[in-house]
Amino acid sequence: HSVEPHASHIAAEQAAAAVANMCAESAEARDQVRESGGIKTLVNLLQIDTLGLASGTTALALRHLCISHPVNQAAVREAGGLVALVGVMCTCADQPAALQAAGAVANLCFHNSANRDAVREAGGLHALVGLLCLGPEDTRAEQAARALCCICQGHAQNCSAVVDLGVVEALVAVLSEGHT
Repeated sequence: HSVEPHASHIAAEQAAAAVANMCAESAEARDQVRESGGIKTLVNLLQIDTLGLASGTTALALRHLCISHPVNQAAVREAGGLVALVGVMCTCADQPAALQAAGAVANLCFHNSANRDAVREAGGLHALVGLLCLGPEDTRAEQAARALCCICQGHAQNCSAVVDLGVVEALVAVLSEGHT
């Protein structure tokens, strides 16, 4: 007999949540998830979850896997994770999954120039601008601003690309709205 798709979806989401929780607290868990092939599995789940049912939990797991972990940052990029996270921000912008995807992008780009390039090349700046425009009261905009901060830090090409997209105006709007 076969497992119902609904049941397998719930199991995958719960497994991603367990990975996220373990990786938030343990550097050893971050290494073990990578060494066991978990990064590629999580990226694959993001790629096939076209309805965004488990995308938020999966993005959260990737987010926690990359906390201060350059090896995992590179592994996520090499597995196609940045492109998949940009896809989540685009297709699930109106869902909580976009919050976790933007947070994961921020962690992936923290002190990582190759990932900063990959996000720009994948169209991630456009996706982040869309989230930023949700305004300062929306946590997705907060994470988008955080991601843009990490993407632009020490990276002149990304700074120029952000300026060209008109993000400066959106950031100033968020600043203005945040203090009124």
